[in-house]
Amino acid sequence: MPKPSSLPSRSLTLVWLALVVATLAGWQLGESAQHAHGPARAAVAGVVAIAFLKVLAVGLQFMELREAVWFLRAGFCVWVIGAMTALIAILVLR
Repeated sequence: MPKPSSLPSRSLTLVWLALVVATLAGWQLGESAQHAHGPARAAVAGVVAIAFLKVLAVGLQFMELREAVWFLRAGFCVWVIGAMTALIAILVLR
């Protein structure tokens, strides 16, 4: 079993690695949409969704909202999901 002091650093490393992978995925999605003749709105919606999921990960892990009182954490999650949904709806429906 790992030492308790190594657990936060492992968690931070895993979240950081997930953020790097998400950044590369968003970049690839944006690049492929730019050169494709297909529906670019779906790709833009995907990039926006990836960006908001990254915001959620940063807020929960690096801003320590995961350990905050439930109403702060819930308010942040509701705001992120609501803003993401509204922006994607605007992009898709226009």
